[in-house]
Amino acid sequence: MTALEISERERLLLGAALRSDAGAAIGDWEGWASQIALEDAPYPELRLLTAVYANLSRVAPSYELPRKLKGKARATFIQNHLFAQASVPVIEELAKQCPVIIAKGLAMCARFDSWSARSMGDVDIHVPFSGLAAAAQLLVRDGWLPKYGMTLDSLVNRAAHRRDSWNFTKGAGDIDLHWRATSGTSESWLTQSMWDSAEQHVCYGRKVLLQSPEFAAATIIAHGFKYGTHGDAMQTIIDAGALLPICKAELLLPLVQRFGLLPCMQQLLTIMEDVGQSQPVSHLAAPVAEAAKPQPTEPTASPAIPRTTRFPPETPLLSHPLAYRLWESRGRKPRLERLLLRALGPFSKPLAPSQSFTDDYDLRDCNVIDRIGGPGWGWPEPEHTCFWTDRADARLLIPLQRIGDHVLLFSSAEKWSPNPGVDVFVNGSHATRIEVGGRLSELLHTIVVPKGLLFGPWVELSFRPSPYRGTGAETPEDYAFMRSLPARRLQVLEVADINALFSRQHIPDVHLKILTGEEPYASQFARIKAKVESSPFRGHADLPAGFDPYRYVLLYADLLAAEIDPYEHYIAHGKKENRNWR
Repeated sequence: MTALEISERERLLLGAALRSDAGAAIGDWEGWASQIALEDAPYPELRLLTAVYANLSRVAPSYELPRKLKGKARATFIQNHLFAQASVPVIEELAKQCPVIIAKGLAMCARFDSWSARSMGDVDIHVPFSGLAAAAQLLVRDGWLPKYGMTLDSLVNRAAHRRDSWNFTKGAGDIDLHWRATSGTSESWLTQSMWDSAEQHVCYGRKVLLQSPEFAAATIIAHGFKYGTHGDAMQTIIDAGALLPICKAELLLPLVQRFGLLPCMQQLLTIMEDVGQSQPVSHLAAPVAEAAKPQPTEPTASPAIPRTTRFPPETPLLSHPLAYRLWESRGRKPRLERLLLRALGPFSKPLAPSQSFTDDYDLRDCNVIDRIGGPGWGWPEPEHTCFWTDRADARLLIPLQRIGDHVLLFSSAEKWSPNPGVDVFVNGSHATRIEVGGRLSELLHTIVVPKGLLFGPWVELSFRPSPYRGTGAETPEDYAFMRSLPARRLQVLEVADINALFSRQHIPDVHLKILTGEEPYASQFARIKAKVESSPFRGHADLPAGFDPYRYVLLYADLLAAEIDPYEHYIAHGKKENRNWR
């Protein structure tokens, strides 16, 4: 764990927000205010201002604070209540079909009535893993949508085994739906402990479950000190100032140990002492110090901790799970793979398969991955930049119009990847290797699919990082090593069509520019495609049999530049001008 570095200004703000002595709290506030204007404060410090206002209003009610500080507290109060009003009714509905625990920000507000002192970016709730599918479906029925284009199928069958939570939004509301307490070897023990120790509280007149103070403290320390930002760590110190004094050492310590938080806990207690809070947490100092002492080299054996498999086989995404596991157990041999694919068909079973042929796939789109993706794909990125492959074998099942020679163009995004290279297999035969190295530029990779490799009107691609650094991954920190290819786009071309396009010299370079996404040609062609699909002249009696609108446009540079409707143009002008369309 990297030690948390706190600046002098941050230490003053923490003191102003936590000290119970009015003079000391005011002194820290004035020391901070003398160094920087409110408008210039960085975000980690801005997050603490509402806690400062709440504490000074309590310990020094006659002290005059800036009106802007009061305004920020009022805005936080309103924002928090809007989040709660949007989420509590659906939480009550969820609780009718499975247990629900409220955590983090809303739990702090409900437990300590701190609606103006602690801002929250979303509402965190926990449901059991077994209740995830039903909970997600209920949220969607109530109008809540998974963020970033995530689909329910992908959430339940992909993301659930890779992540601990996902956000759903509805209007101004934002719910972070959690289905596990943590990852790692203590996952089952900690999850059971969270549910066994949950406490009942009242929020907006409704009975709700909150994490126990001890579990809430362990959760926020893990979030702030291990996984979150510097601003999250600052907020964690404020929250700990409220939670730790009511925690029982004998209940908190086992959780801290199971979460792997002893170094974090030691550092937190040191910070609390530094900002004048040693007395409220004095009952924890000795037990934590004792637990942190070096353990005997041969400790007494303890029973194994049962746990769920962090990254289990993606059985719902496999047509033949037993055959796939056999192939994996034999070292993913290409020859065995070809025999199995020829005999049984593709391994992949997409979540929402489509038999219709498409020549262009936007792999950043979760719906597209559901249509053609097999095992080995992660989740949609927030910035809509890519969709990562993250297993030792990631697959795509592509339907084809006919059995014949094809060329596939695979585009990757500019992202850092820990895996140095990825071998690409076509129906079990090695086709090419994509050298990833350190940082990828957005690249176009060509994958040749000869007719002789096809077992039907489909092709199954397999992306296999070699070597693969994700073996044995257990925790969120390990997951970064599992990612290999940041996929963006896949185009499917028949060799016969490519030959026809490039054999003509009317527009020598434009075909390649369109295929590689070069602007403005790619956008011009995309707009022409949209016109073709919606043209009222499609099927017109004056069109010759077999008229190909795309070939007509690509034969003439002026037609492409003008972004015409090929059907309309040929009827009105092309026929008279004796323009070629073959």
